[in-house]
Amino acid sequence: MMLAQGGFAAFLEAKANERAELLEELTGTDIYGPISQNVFEQTRNEKLALDTLLMRADGVQLLTEEQRTELQQQCMSFAAQEPALGKQIEATRAMRAWRLALSEAETQLEQALANQRQADVKIAEAKPSLDYLAASEPAEKLCAQAGAGDGRRMRADVGSPVAQLLRTQPLATARCSGGMCASIV
Repeated sequence: MMLAQGGFAAFLEAKANERAELLEELTGTDIYGPISQNVFEQTRNEKLALDTLLMRADGVQLLTEEQRTELQQQCMSFAAQEPALGKQIEATRAMRAWRLALSEAETQLEQALANQRQADVKIAEAKPSLDYLAASEPAEKLCAQAGAGDGRRMRADVGSPVAQLLRTQPLATARCSGGMCASIV
C-alpha cells in the first residue's frame, strides 16, 4: 500500500481515533463501521431484554415439591366435593322457588282478605235494605197466594212500581187485590 508523501508521517503522528479513520480510508473498510455500530446496538438491546426477563424471573418463586403435592391434593379434594355442592345448589334453588311461590300465595291471600273486607263493608252498608227485604218477604208470599202467577211475575220484575215502593217505604201493612200488592202506611 502506498501513502502519499507526508501521509505516512501524518499516520504515525495521529492519535488512535484519527489513525483508525485513516486506515479505513486507505483499506476501504469504511463500510464496516455502520455494520459494527448496528451489531453493537442490537447486542445492547438484546442484553437489556435479557436483563428484564431475568429480573422478572427473579420475582417468580418456584414451588417446592411439597407445595406442589399439597396443591394437587387440595385440587383433588375440591373436585371430590363438587358433585355434593352441585346437589346442594340445586336443593337451595328448589327451596328458593318454593319460597317465591309461597310469597306469591301470601300476596294473593292478602288481596283476597282485602276483597273480603270490602265485601263485608258493602254488606254492612246494604244491611238496612236487606233487613227491609227480609221483613217484606211475608207480604210477598201473601201477594203470591192472592194473585197466583202475577206475584211471581212482579217479584222477578225488580223495576216494577211495587218493588220500588217496597224498597223506599217502611213496611206497615201490605194489601193485595187482584194480584197487585200495595203498601199502606
